[in-house]
Amino acid sequence: TIQADSTEYHYGVVGENMTVSRKIILKNTGNEVFRIKGTTTSCDCMTAEYDWDEIPPGGKAAMTVEYKAEEPGDFWRTITIYGNIPEKSFTLDFWGTVRK
Repeated sequence: TIQADSTEYHYGVVGENMTVSRKIILKNTGNEVFRIKGTTTSCDCMTAEYDWDEIPPGGKAAMTVEYKAEEPGDFWRTITIYGNIPEKSFTLDFWGTVRK
């Protein structure tokens, strides 16, 4: 299995047209190597960057998630991570408020 340091990340108040990033730490809590198969985001305003393909059992790896604030108001976005885990994927939530 794989776990993140949290399942929800609060960006707080973000200025309109600003890009903010958050470093996510993933940990392999299983007995087999975790192999990432990819990620999807709930909008084009988010990206997930990583420079690894596998996490050994007990190992950790970082992923940087960026959000580009486009319109004023509250936001709730997700990133889904796919790999060789029993559930096939897991989702992380990112939220906050965009202000002019």
